[in-house]
Amino acid sequence: YVLPADQLEGEGEGEGEGEDCTGVDTLASDFAPATAYIDSGFGQGELPDGYDRVLTLTDGGNGMFGLLIAAEVDFSAPTPYAFATVDYQGRPWPAGMLALATCSQMIDVESGTLSASIAAGRLAGTLDYSVAGASRGVSFDVELIAQ
Repeated sequence: YVLPADQLEGEGEGEGEGEDCTGVDTLASDFAPATAYIDSGFGQGELPDGYDRVLTLTDGGNGMFGLLIAAEVDFSAPTPYAFATVDYQGRPWPAGMLALATCSQMIDVESGTLSASIAAGRLAGTLDYSVAGASRGVSFDVELIAQ
């Protein structure tokens, strides 16, 4: 998912060089899912306790929405999954983040609800989230690339 800032090597050295952060300021308000990936098989300590997968929604371009998925979440039926800040190695960490593939800046998602199910190689549902006090909801029916 992401490493805590104090575990990044070379932090601050050349940061931002060659990056394209165009659109990062509007990502929270205009993100529209186009594809989905569910990554699992993480090693011990790579994710917070109680979480075993990461859902990544991409917008078909440069934008991404990453979300830690709790072990008990079952995508066989669209049951609401509420998320917010989690405890990761003794400190608060956002369960969701928005980012651009070309930019190291990330936008913490304060809270939200995902209600989605998997059928016929697709992930369909709704995602409601809050960023910097503003709320947004999107519906989606997207191709599931990896599970």
